[in-house]
Amino acid sequence: MGAMREHVDQRPGHRDPFVQRSTDAAGDKASQSSPSASGITSRDLDVEARFRLGQALTARVSDVTHLTEAMAAKANLIELTSRRFTKPLRHIRNLSTRLYAEWLTNGSVMTAKQRDFISRLGVMAAVDGLSVGELTRSYLFFRDATLRVLDQEIARLGTPAAVVTEARSVVRATNDSAIVRMARAYDARMQSDKFRALAAGKALRDSETQLKAAVVDISDKNAQLIEASRQQSSFIANMSHELRTPLTGILGFTELLLADAGSPLSDEQRQAVLEIETSGHVLLTLLNDILDESKIEAGQMSLEVGCVDLKDLVDSVLLAMRELADRKSLYLVASVPEAAQALGDPFRLKQVMTNLLGNAIKFTATGGVTIACTAVGESWRVSVTDTGIGMSEQTRARLFQKFKQADSSMTRRFGGTGLGLAIAQSLVALHGGEIHQDSTLGRGSTFWFVLPAFVESNRIEPAASTSPHTLASPV
Repeated sequence: MGAMREHVDQRPGHRDPFVQRSTDAAGDKASQSSPSASGITSRDLDVEARFRLGQALTARVSDVTHLTEAMAAKANLIELTSRRFTKPLRHIRNLSTRLYAEWLTNGSVMTAKQRDFISRLGVMAAVDGLSVGELTRSYLFFRDATLRVLDQEIARLGTPAAVVTEARSVVRATNDSAIVRMARAYDARMQSDKFRALAAGKALRDSETQLKAAVVDISDKNAQLIEASRQQSSFIANMSHELRTPLTGILGFTELLLADAGSPLSDEQRQAVLEIETSGHVLLTLLNDILDESKIEAGQMSLEVGCVDLKDLVDSVLLAMRELADRKSLYLVASVPEAAQALGDPFRLKQVMTNLLGNAIKFTATGGVTIACTAVGESWRVSVTDTGIGMSEQTRARLFQKFKQADSSMTRRFGGTGLGLAIAQSLVALHGGEIHQDSTLGRGSTFWFVLPAFVESNRIEPAASTSPHTLASPV
């Protein structure tokens, strides 16, 4: 269409065809008069012929488009006939044919907006990976289809040779310029994509460089943290050992003093020795907890896994804790099947059970505590249920955090460091399980965990065969 303006500018004395058609009420009779008699020149006749040819081409816009599509399909240009391109191609072809017709009708030329719309096809081709060769063939098919329809109308209307030559040359020149614009748009988009790809590649390389530097930095810091943790664990282990050695001696002497019936201790002195012994045991428990926690953090905690008789384990824990429960007039009840055998470390499982039962007794004022073992598939579910103070949702959320208790008043009232449950959770995790808890404020709590069964035959005694046994009579 770029050649349209040039052809229009070369028509001196051009008059609006619409005005020309209204100059004579007699219509076609006036055109048959001699030029000297009617004032109509050969130039006016050419304008009239162009006007009629433009109107005829306008009526056949869809024919040009369908013919182009048929030619593309026959040439096996699959991409051009796909649904992705069919609609935009039709818009562009219909617009181009109408622009040809408008130029023939009134001499109007393509606007910048229309040129950009037609050039957009090049951008689409670049984005979708369509070759510029196929797109060029599409333009050539459109040119040939336009010329074929134009020739049909020229033959039907008897258009003068001068108008025919001009119209055909404009179609060819405009289509050639459209191919150039399309190719430029295609190239511009490809260059833009190339620059974006280069920028993205550079950004990726920069990110990789930064990531490598960050990995090196993290590795260095991780090594420093590991070394610091090792030194901390070594320090805690050494200190625990150094503290436990004299503490063991203190507890030994207090036991000797208290065990000697003929000891010359007064009642007041005996009470003082009892307090020393109690405090020593508390301190020893704290040292053991700190040492266990340091081993767990350092990954040095090992288990001696074997067959654990859960009934014997529970009985031994209840026996050790019975005196503490009797002081508060609490009952201790156990429901464990005779053949309940689990796979685990007896010493560490006893440590877990002692912690859970000790906490239950500590936070229970009235009622008591029940321990139950229930078969669940090829596992045993061990639970400790109390009738104590229970816990709120906020307390339960931080229950297994180290050095955490319900609040500061709990520490003052009940004592403890907040390490027991954290250690119990870690020990159960080493056995491949998890500790769970259910609690209602003011109504008590239940802590439970699951252990794999020790199976000699592939059968576990059902829970229905259990018979409760009481190791401390209710008061």
